Amino acid sequence: MIEPIRHAPIAFLGLSACGFSTKGREPWLQDPVLRGECHAFLGGVSKQLDCPSVIVGGVEDHVHLLARFGRGVTQSDWVKELKRVSNRWIKERDGRLAGFAWQGGIFSELAFLTWGAPF
Repeated sequence: MIEPIRHAPIAFLGLSACGFSTKGREPWLQDPVLRGECHAFLGGVSKQLDCPSVIVGGVEDHVHLLARFGRGVTQSDWVKELKRVSNRWIKERDGRLAGFAWQGGIFSELAFLTWGAPF
């Protein structure tokens, strides 16, 4: 017989993971410097929304974010604001990026993890 593992919950952490792509999956973020700055910018915006990022990454045509999800914003509003401000930031950063846009929609998951310690 397998003995169950007994843990006392000691912390609760809500994590939200999402990703979104550039419109038409165009490789707007192929420049590694721009891509890194974009990831840092998205992390900063997420923190301002009370959703501090755990990690931000991606490739030339999409980004991924994992963040501790705050209570003051819905997941939908979080992503909408991330896309809105970063869209403007990218266009203002370089005039050659004036045609940049994020694809409509997102792929996301909301995961809640509970850590515990043995009795």
